[in-house]
Amino acid sequence: QSIYQFRGATVSLFTDTVDQACFGPKRLDVYHLQVNFRSSPAIVEWNNKVYGELFQGAGNSFVPSIPFRSNPGMVTVEALPSSEAEAQRVVQLVQDAFREDPAQSVAILVRGRSHLKYILPALKQAGIGASGTDIDPIADSAPVAEVVSMIRALWHQADRTSWLALLRAAFVGLSWEDCLTVSMGHEVIPVALRKSEVQAKLTPEGLVRVKRLVDALEGVDKSSRSDELAWKARALWLALGGMSTVDQTELSDIKTVFKLLGTHTATGDLDNPQAFFNALANLYASPKAGVVQIMTIHKSKGLEYSTVIIPALHKSGGSDDTPLFYWRTINGRFFLAPNMGGEDAMSPESRLFKFLGGRVKADHRQELERVAYVGTTRAKSRLHLTACKDVADDEAGGSNSLLGSLKRVLADQFV
Repeated sequence: QSIYQFRGATVSLFTDTVDQACFGPKRLDVYHLQVNFRSSPAIVEWNNKVYGELFQGAGNSFVPSIPFRSNPGMVTVEALPSSEAEAQRVVQLVQDAFREDPAQSVAILVRGRSHLKYILPALKQAGIGASGTDIDPIADSAPVAEVVSMIRALWHQADRTSWLALLRAAFVGLSWEDCLTVSMGHEVIPVALRKSEVQAKLTPEGLVRVKRLVDALEGVDKSSRSDELAWKARALWLALGGMSTVDQTELSDIKTVFKLLGTHTATGDLDNPQAFFNALANLYASPKAGVVQIMTIHKSKGLEYSTVIIPALHKSGGSDDTPLFYWRTINGRFFLAPNMGGEDAMSPESRLFKFLGGRVKADHRQELERVAYVGTTRAKSRLHLTACKDVADDEAGGSNSLLGSLKRVLADQFV
C-alpha cells in the first residue's frame, strides 16, 4: 500500500532506495518484475504507452511490462456529453460484456463514491445487480434506518420523528392514517399509544399492531436489563419480528449497528450520543450479491476482472482546506512551515509555506497518476474509460481529477 499518500506514504523513500541500491549498510540487487500474467497484450501495450509517457523525469523508474497471455483484448476511451449519457454508456458496456461472456467478471472502479450518483440508478433501472464495497453508507439501508430510528426513540421518549419512523417500520407496520391518529395532541408518542381514547380511533388492523407494539415495549421495560439501551433495542427488535423482515446481508448490517451501540453504552445509556451517531455515519453496508462489482480504485489494488470500466475521469476528489503547516523532507533535511494567514506574503515563512505547498501538490498529482495506473491494470480483456468533458477544452478535468492527470497522454484517444 506504499503508493497512498493519504496513508502517510513517502514515495521518495522507495525511489531513493532503488537509486542508491542499498538499505542502510546492506547492498541491494534491484530486480524489475516485467512479465504481466494478468492482461491481454492490447491492454499491456496501452498501459506501457500511456505510463511510459506519464512516468518520466526524476524520481520515476517505469519499466514496460511484457504480456504473458495471448488472448484478445481492447481499450476504449470515450467522451460523453453528460453524466446521464455516461451512465447509460456504462450500462451498455456492462450489457455488451455479459452478452459476449455471461460468466466473466465485470468491475466498475471509481475514485470516489459520489461519482456513482447517476450510474447506480441506471444499473438498477436496467435490472443489473451490483455489489459495492464501501460504497453505500450503512444508515442508507432501509432496515438499518428503521433500527436506528428505534434506538433513537428508546433513547429519547419525546423524539416524535423517531417514534413515528418506528411506527412505520416494517416490523411494526402502522399505516399513515393510524400514525396521524397517534400523533395528534400533545402527548409523547409512547404515552399516546397506551391511551384508550387514542386506540379507539385506530383502524382494526392498526389497533392490533399498536397493542402488539405496546405489549413488546412493556415486556422489555419489565426486564431487569431495561436500563441497558443496547439490550433493550435488540430485545424489542426481536420481539417485534425484526428478523423476519431482513435478508442475511441486511441482518449482518443490523448486527454491526447493535455491536457499535454496545461499545457506546458501557454505562447502560449512550455515553456520548453524538460520538455514536458520527461513528454510525462512517460505517458502510455489507456488499450484496451482484453480477457487477463496484468499488473505489484504492480498494481494487491486487484484484483482477475480465472487464474493467473506469467512469467519471473528469470528476475531482474532495478538496482539503489549507492546513496550518506544510512539511517535507528534502535532500535529507526536514522542513516545517506554518501558515501565516494574511500576513506579509513575502516574508520568509510565507514563502517557505508556499514552496512546500507546491511540493505537496506535486506529490498529490503524482499520486493521482499512480492511482490511475492501479485502475487501468486491473483489466484482463477489456478496459473502458469514460469522461464528460470536451477534451478540446483546456479546462477539461481539473488538476484534482484523473482526467487532469491523464489528459496530456489521452487527449488524442477520446472518441
